[in-house]
Amino acid sequence: MSKASLELGGGNWAAKDGKLLGYAVGDTSGKYLPREFTFSRGADIAATRVNKDGLIEKYRENLLTYSNQFDSWTVVDATATSGQTGYDGTGDAWLFTTTVAGASLEQSITASGVVVFSMYAKKGTVDGIRLRIDAATDANAYFNLSSGSVHSFTGSAIDASITDLGGGWHRCEVSANISSPVKVAVYTTDGTTAYDNGNIYIQDAQLEYGLVATDYLESGSTTGKAGVLDNLPRIDYTGGSASLLLEPERDNWVTQSEHLESSSWYKARCTIEDNSTTSPEGVVNASKMTSTDASESYIGHNAAITGTKATWSFFAKKGDLDYAHGLVWDTSANGCRQWFNLSTGEVGGTTTFGSGHSVDYATIEDYGNGWYRCAMVVNLTAGTQEFRVNISSADTTITSPVNSYGYFYGLQAEDASYPTSYIPTYGTSVTRNADSCSKTGISSLIGQTEGTLFMEFNSPISAPPANQFLSFTDGTSTNRILFGPSTAGDTIRAVVIFSGVSNGGNNYSVTDITTNNKIALKYSSSSVDVFINGVKQASQSGGVFSNSISVITNVSGANSLYVNIKQKLVFPTALTDSECIALTTL
Repeated sequence: MSKASLELGGGNWAAKDGKLLGYAVGDTSGKYLPREFTFSRGADIAATRVNKDGLIEKYRENLLTYSNQFDSWTVVDATATSGQTGYDGTGDAWLFTTTVAGASLEQSITASGVVVFSMYAKKGTVDGIRLRIDAATDANAYFNLSSGSVHSFTGSAIDASITDLGGGWHRCEVSANISSPVKVAVYTTDGTTAYDNGNIYIQDAQLEYGLVATDYLESGSTTGKAGVLDNLPRIDYTGGSASLLLEPERDNWVTQSEHLESSSWYKARCTIEDNSTTSPEGVVNASKMTSTDASESYIGHNAAITGTKATWSFFAKKGDLDYAHGLVWDTSANGCRQWFNLSTGEVGGTTTFGSGHSVDYATIEDYGNGWYRCAMVVNLTAGTQEFRVNISSADTTITSPVNSYGYFYGLQAEDASYPTSYIPTYGTSVTRNADSCSKTGISSLIGQTEGTLFMEFNSPISAPPANQFLSFTDGTSTNRILFGPSTAGDTIRAVVIFSGVSNGGNNYSVTDITTNNKIALKYSSSSVDVFINGVKQASQSGGVFSNSISVITNVSGANSLYVNIKQKLVFPTALTDSECIALTTL
């Protein structure tokens, strides 16, 4: 609205250099000037979002430096000559020429876990290329550039692939689960496993976390980075519209969330094939589970839970069976199961066995292309729990016919009472830090004796933890206005404190807190009025701030605000009742 002095979102979501951009009216002409909100999170590798295309977007990093400056690598008994015509039509390719058997092009690396090494290559006077990742157990992959095929891969290599780009160019890649890394290396071969001296054309090397290579990231003296970077606001498009995703600190206790073939998962009466189909990321890194026995088929993972609730979530896609189900149980054989219908996108039945475990609630969310994120929140006794995922022939049935199959991706165990966004792991459990967003020095934009505060938002869960507030404050605890979703479930809570006097907080019911809701608080020296979804809910005694309001913040730490914010507006004057009703009408 034109009367707003500060706007965040509302079709103007933007971020730059780790800052979230809001907009403020700057002069009488109504020109909008950017206002940068300080945003922090850290833990770059742990955070994800849903991007404009509806795909899960991660943090990406090319762990190599000088990724296309091969004369800066260690060149052993070989030469690297720049200025060659590349796969992309540029003159950025290199001619790699060897003169001694075993000659190589090398770079030392620092990485641990599941990584993928990729390079663009074209046949020269020799037919093949060998990519190697030196580690405690080396990973090797051999490619035939004449036939455009993978000859073989050995050692700790998980998989290898080659993609034809035309003009004789291919992208070659090998993934591995490594520890004690030393270097990556490139060799010329005869198209099999034998060295062959001569030359090949190469371009754009990349080493990154994950099972499959992603779009190339150029690097120089520092690594190349893209995606959900550390301290970058997450503008999330879950459900199709943009919102600011703010979440508390969380751990994914699953150590391999995508590499389900790994020994981190134990398998019962099934086989697992990684990189089997396209995942919710839009790349081919989802796993296929196939039953080998008519009895229960599953994979499982243990994690120590300190609290009395745990959340088990996973992405699942129907194969030839309609149902998937999750199970959480302890070492004393107490547990519970939750079924999910992957044909209809509905939560199925629940069963328990033993004692002390029960399903608090379950959710299923459509991620497109047949994928659903299934989540179950379990009441339990603290201790080591086994988390399983299964395919099922019917609701509340644990068996599956021989050779039946389904797909899984992004498995996550949280020591908490509700699910948060996906946290990828590549060999160890990972912590995503809490999101924090604030802005100081804007007292001129916020009415000191009167004003109106507005937020359009939804809560990812129906009953979030207590004290999840958006806070407008002068920097003290004695002058604050706070509002956000309430732990009571499908309610919005508003707390007003002037000069240390609090209204004690009031809860206002809404139809569904997980869908978009709008709230406006109009304050003045005489009253504070609350408007929610087009209805005036309450009016109470008001007051004035003893100091200028200088901070807009989302509380971090234990009281992190866990919401999707679509829009925030600040008005330096108290709007009329009719304006507040119009502003909050859905």
